[in-house]
Amino acid sequence: MTLATRTAPDPVRIAELGGRLGSALRERLAEVTGRLGLTFREYQCLDTLADGPVTAGRIAAATRLSTGAVTGLLDRLERAGHVRRRKDRGDRRRVLVECTATGASRLAAARREVARLPDAVLAECTATELRAAERCLSVWLAALPDEQP
Repeated sequence: MTLATRTAPDPVRIAELGGRLGSALRERLAEVTGRLGLTFREYQCLDTLADGPVTAGRIAAATRLSTGAVTGLLDRLERAGHVRRRKDRGDRRRVLVECTATGASRLAAARREVARLPDAVLAECTATELRAAERCLSVWLAALPDEQP
């Protein structure tokens, strides 16, 4: 057995740590968004709308929810004044969802809170370590079906 073989990282352990990190981050994000009066899925929806209006189908893909679940999500966000639905001017059969000023404000506050989450941890890593971690996570995500790095 070579030294490299004995000290090579265990891919199963790395995957386990990645899964645990993902779960812990989702829980923490749910806490943060909850304090702002949003569920994590509502935050994801508003985040999807940040660059402009999109269809409910695009929201479903971004949130990994069924179109039926997205309808309920949009109903709640619309009642809260965070989004509005409107006919697409270019194709009147299509409905677009857009953020209202209230929704954009809530999203900005949520993004500020969410951005603070990794700061303390990432401050402990070098730029080289962060680039390696980003590359590794991107490779893992690219290897999974229906994922984007």
